Amino acid sequence: MAKSNISSKEHSCYKTLHSIALNGESTQYELSASTGLTYAPIHEAVKVLLASNLIHETRQESFRGPLPKRFFGLTLKGLAKAVLFTAKIPQDLDRIAEKWGGLLPLALGKWKYFISAGLEGQFIQAFIWVAKWILDWGYDTENFATKRFWYYIFVMTAGAAKAKWIKALRGDPELRRWAVEEMKEWLLEGREYVRTHERSLEALEMSNEPDWKKMVNDLRFHVPEESKYNRPLSDEELSHFLE
Repeated sequence: MAKSNISSKEHSCYKTLHSIALNGESTQYELSASTGLTYAPIHEAVKVLLASNLIHETRQESFRGPLPKRFFGLTLKGLAKAVLFTAKIPQDLDRIAEKWGGLLPLALGKWKYFISAGLEGQFIQAFIWVAKWILDWGYDTENFATKRFWYYIFVMTAGAAKAKWIKALRGDPELRRWAVEEMKEWLLEGREYVRTHERSLEALEMSNEPDWKKMVNDLRFHVPEESKYNRPLSDEELSHFLE
């Protein structure tokens, strides 16, 4: 049998993260019981996972002795890592979605609905793609990760695959409203980009030297008046960017 290249510390971290993903917020003693590891490797794994921003302390409770009982849960980054570990195990994804779907309510929070719409395999592919953006590019807030999910549906799919997604989005009022709002914003920005490209082409093709002072302004991206980014953010919207 080939020797594993995974160190004992990495193995403890994996088992600890996986247990929290499947069972919800947990104390170190609960993690020891669920993983079969002794307290010492669990304690070390928790320290590593906290430092890596894969888990966070969710709350404390008073306990016998001087130290409180500490509970730990997944961060969005930890959720992404856990999904990549278990993407080929549907029963595990069921439990992860049940425990942590609230971190991404318009994506993982709709896991059961997407299954009912016949999109289980496509959803797993989409979420793996989103998870890589969270881990590799730092899109580790609900707002940015959810936008990546939308982008996958409408830019990375086509034809019958896209039609299947759109049919599912139409069938859920919350998803439909979200998809419509994002599409309107996408089109507003897209039209403004097209305008600047058209002005660039015009400048390139002019027989006479352009009026560069005017051209500089024409080549700027102007946030459309109808855009949600052209108005003050609500407290709820602001909180998404500050998560």
